Amino acid sequence: DRLLRITRRRGGRVSHKLRIGYVVPQFPGQTHIFFWREVRALEAMGHQVHLLSTRMPPSGLIAHDWSDDAIARTTYLGDRRPLPALRALGSLLPQGLPLWVAREGAGFGRDVVLTLAAAQALTDHAAKHRLDHVHVHSCGRAALIAALARRLGGPRYS
Repeated sequence: DRLLRITRRRGGRVSHKLRIGYVVPQFPGQTHIFFWREVRALEAMGHQVHLLSTRMPPSGLIAHDWSDDAIARTTYLGDRRPLPALRALGSLLPQGLPLWVAREGAGFGRDVVLTLAAAQALTDHAAKHRLDHVHVHSCGRAALIAALARRLGGPRYS
């Protein structure tokens, strides 16, 4: 794991403090207490955690006493803005995006179109805040956002 390779442990403590992007879809939702606790534990270890999410959850799923704090700290990537999407598209086309879509199919192509602006937003946020790593709690579109962001020059992800 990249996080373990770039840190050294001394007496159970991480000697290098990281700037971590922490992506959770529709954060903070009703089942997200684990993520909040993990973020708090990382911060207690001295790491700087940037909360990122695909979009706000529906209001009925915002159920915790810490939700307002989490919302205030979270950068939401999911706005479908055309200019960042076009910027990402311009960078990904020469890297082989049409071949990826042809190989993976129309569903993948749709997902790429839906996530281009978010991938560019993640790339920009990571550069601005000099993130060392992005950790994604999803194997769906949130992971695709991180993968595309990596291709756009963003940080490694897990």
